[in-house]
Amino acid sequence: AASDVYKRQGYQDGLAAQALLGREISVCPDGKGGLYIGDRSNRCLRRLTSKEKQWLVETVAGSPDQPPSEDLLRCVREENKLPPVTLKAELIDGTGKKARFSYLHANVIADAEGNAYLMDSNYLRRITPQGTVETLNPKGGTGPPAQEEEEPLESAKFRLIMGGGMCFGGDGNIYVADRWNHCIRKVDLRRKTVSIAVGPGRGYVDGPEKRCGFHDSPSLIVYDPYRKRFYISGVDDWGLRTWEKGFTKTIAGGNNKNKGLEGPAKESLIQWGRVIAVD
Repeated sequence: AASDVYKRQGYQDGLAAQALLGREISVCPDGKGGLYIGDRSNRCLRRLTSKEKQWLVETVAGSPDQPPSEDLLRCVREENKLPPVTLKAELIDGTGKKARFSYLHANVIADAEGNAYLMDSNYLRRITPQGTVETLNPKGGTGPPAQEEEEPLESAKFRLIMGGGMCFGGDGNIYVADRWNHCIRKVDLRRKTVSIAVGPGRGYVDGPEKRCGFHDSPSLIVYDPYRKRFYISGVDDWGLRTWEKGFTKTIAGGNNKNKGLEGPAKESLIQWGRVIAVD
């Protein structure tokens, strides 16, 4: 029953059948037959792995044994349109439980080497399979993109407050649905730079990627390696779009929130989309 699942929420490592997870999680393959688990509620990265024919849950980095983050409180204030306050995120790089996370905005993703990536209070953090955490934009945080075409990763700012998504593209770069900056950002890990890939624009507009607009906020993005294209959606955008060869195109729903919930794809309504997946 749903009530039984709710009662089992919490924090406990060990055998998978007895392990406890937080209320809000995201998962991705770890490249070794297991799964990384971004445990937002417990502010840590965990892993589902098989050892000696048993499935186990273990904590890779972070710990729930820490006071509520000031940056988390700031995010809640911004989401609820309360007066802004200036606070510093409580982030600590390190290994295992010595590392500290603040607020995991986006889904967890992993590269070919098994490194996990999380957006934590608008800081992009990389976690090795051994649990070593490194903040990739330590001089960044929350804010708008730089005016330049390209900016250094170490000082890049994002605004994924209370939600956002990211994925790896076919080129090995990370693409971030920068929700409240109304654009898709490209993070080039090799060159250590960040640039705007789609948008920014307000109002629902398809077409050339640099002229694309979002009604409110792109918050979901996934890459389809077979069709070599991205899918983009958002909590308040009411549609599902593709992005390929420099153009965006709506394939379901769209900018009219009064459309029917079901029916032909372009006449349907996609409202409060939370997950996109490709098979």
